[in-house]
Amino acid sequence: GNTISSKNSGSFIQTSSYASIFGGLHGHVLYNFATIINGKNNYAHGLYSFVCNGYRNYTNSISASHTATTVINGVRNSAKRNYATIVNGFYNRITSNFGFIGNGIFNFVVSEGMYNSILNGSGNTVQGGYNNNIISGYKNKILGTSISENSIINDKLHQINNGITGSTIIGGNSITATTSNTMYGDFVNFRSLTGNVTQMVVSSSDGSLLTTSLPVQSISNGINIFTGGTSV
Repeated sequence: GNTISSKNSGSFIQTSSYASIFGGLHGHVLYNFATIINGKNNYAHGLYSFVCNGYRNYTNSISASHTATTVINGVRNSAKRNYATIVNGFYNRITSNFGFIGNGIFNFVVSEGMYNSILNGSGNTVQGGYNNNIISGYKNKILGTSISENSIINDKLHQINNGITGSTIIGGNSITATTSNTMYGDFVNFRSLTGNVTQMVVSSSDGSLLTTSLPVQSISNGINIFTGGTSV
């Protein structure tokens, strides 16, 4: 039930049933229903594992016991846990269930945890926890076993540590999140809050930000008496 489509390719299927290699050079399939399509020196190890194109990409290169890991294109990428997926990039690593890396270089979704992801960027790490995400940037980190639903969006050297939930860092440089359910950044500019004069930003009862005119206080003609410590 196994298939190798190209002869003399140096590819081989080991101890597997219904496994396939289509094209490429020196592909290695280990375990049932695993598939390699094209590429060179690719390894599909694990039940329903899939490698498509690229060079020296691995699924379950340490153990063949994990299921449905996928690597699509790229160079030296490695997905080693259940339902982990890497799409393109260079030397990206996943050792976390349901982890995802889309492009970039030297990005790591590692340790225990689930549903963590990195989209592009370089040198980013999500280590443990659940539903944490990094979108682009350089050497950003989300670290811990009790950490969930956090995000870092772009720029560099940000960090969210263990115990934080639901916080987001946007842009900036070298920001560390210390409080849950909080958004961090260096500056903010909302086009909807601009006007022709200086205004004051206030929060409505539902949490929306609105603008209002600055309060104006005037001094009446005549004698005005003020107590020390008060303002006009």
